[in-house]
Amino acid sequence: MEDTTADPAKGIVSQTDMGWIGEGPWTYRLLHEPYLSKEFDRQSSAQSYTIGGDGERATSSKAYSVTIQPCPDPEQRSQDRHVVDSWEMSGGNWTFVGVFDGHAGHDTVDYTLEKLPSSIRSSLASVLSATPSPTADAISSVLSESISRFDQSLNESLLSIFAGDEESFKTMSDNEIKNLINDQERGGRNASIVARCMRGTTALVALVDPRRENLWVASLGDCIAVLGATNKAHVRTQGRVISSTHNGRISSEAQRVRREHPGEEEAVLRNRVLGAIAVTRALGDHLFKLPVIYTGRVFMNASAGFKISTPLEEILPRIKTPPYVSATPDVNHIVLKDAFSASQADSTTPNDQRRFLIMCSDGLVDLLNNEPEPERWARVVGKALSSSDGSNAASALLRHAFGGENAVEVSRLLTVEMCERWMDDTTIVVLPL
Repeated sequence: MEDTTADPAKGIVSQTDMGWIGEGPWTYRLLHEPYLSKEFDRQSSAQSYTIGGDGERATSSKAYSVTIQPCPDPEQRSQDRHVVDSWEMSGGNWTFVGVFDGHAGHDTVDYTLEKLPSSIRSSLASVLSATPSPTADAISSVLSESISRFDQSLNESLLSIFAGDEESFKTMSDNEIKNLINDQERGGRNASIVARCMRGTTALVALVDPRRENLWVASLGDCIAVLGATNKAHVRTQGRVISSTHNGRISSEAQRVRREHPGEEEAVLRNRVLGAIAVTRALGDHLFKLPVIYTGRVFMNASAGFKISTPLEEILPRIKTPPYVSATPDVNHIVLKDAFSASQADSTTPNDQRRFLIMCSDGLVDLLNNEPEPERWARVVGKALSSSDGSNAASALLRHAFGGENAVEVSRLLTVEMCERWMDDTTIVVLPL
C-alpha cells in the first residue's frame, strides 16, 4: 500500500520483498526524479580526479569513483577503500589506482590504504632511479614484492611485541599476554598491531606508465579489473577481465590450496579455506597464516575479538600446516595498443580506440548476477565517457547495477528499512586510458 500524500523529496512509503520470495515485507521510500538521482549521488560519494599527463600525452585526464553501503547502521559502514593518485617520477607521471575490500573489521584495510601505496611508490622510485627504462617484469616485481612484503611486515610487527621471538609468549601466562596486547589505555600500539593481523582485506592495484602504453594489474582476493575499449563512434565496445579471482569457488585456487596441504581434506571445505574464509589470498587474516599457537595464546586473548561466522572451535583443529591463505598476488602486464588486436572483428585501429580501466570490489558482481560481465560493463562506461555532459562513468555503472531507470529497484536498494546489510559494500573506479 502506498502513501500518495507523501512529500516527493522524501518519497512514497511502500513495501518490498527485495525480490526474495517468501521474505519481508520491508518498508522503503519510492523516490522519483530528480530526488532519486540526488539521493543516489549523495549515498554513492561520487568523485572525480585529475590525473596529470606527461610526455606526448601532456594533457591531464579524469578518473572517476563511487563507493556505497546504504545500510545506515554505523556498525555496518563500508569496509571498502580506494585510492587514485598520480606519482611524479623521473621520466614522468605514473598513475596508481587501488581498490581494497576489507573484511572482519576496518583495521587492516585502513592500515593498507595508509601504508601500501606509499610502499609501492617508494619501490617504484628506486627501480626507476637505478634503471630509467625498466623491463615490464621489473615493474611486475615491484607490485608483487611490495604487496607480499607489506603482509610480512604485519607478522613482524606482531612478533616485535614479544621481542621478536615466538618462544617468549609460550612461557607467558594468559593474563600477562592480555596486559601486553590490550594496551588501549596506554596508547593502543600493540592492540592495533594485533587487530591488523586478525582482520583482513583484498587488494587490487594498477599502475600505468607516463606514456600510457603499459598497464600492470596486481590481484589479491576477489576484486575485479576490466579493460574496456570503444571506438570513437561508439559503434563497437569490447571488454575483458584482466585480474585474477582468488576464492574457494575457483577450482584452480581450491586445487592449489589442497595441493599445498596434502592429506588435509578440510583445507578447503564448503568452498572456503578451512571452511571459514571465502578468499584464498588476502592481506592480514593471520589466523590462517600462522601456527595455531598464535590464535590460542594471542588472538583469543585480544579484547577486539574475532568477527568471523565460523566458530573457532571448528577452525583450530584444521590448522596443521599454515599458511592456508596466501599474500602472493597475480600480476598481469598489458601492452595497451595490443590489448584487443587479437579479438577484433572490425578494422578499428588502436588510435581509434577509447580505452579505459574499470576496477571494482565484488559488490558490483553481486548486484549483477554474480558473474563479471566485462562487455556489458564496458558498454555502460564507454557510453558515459563519450557523453558531453561530464558524466561520472563510475556512477553510470553503479546506477546501471542498481536498476538504471527503474525507480522501484533503485529506490529500494537506497532506502529499504532493514536492521542488517541488504547488499555488499560496492566500490567502482574508472580510469580512462
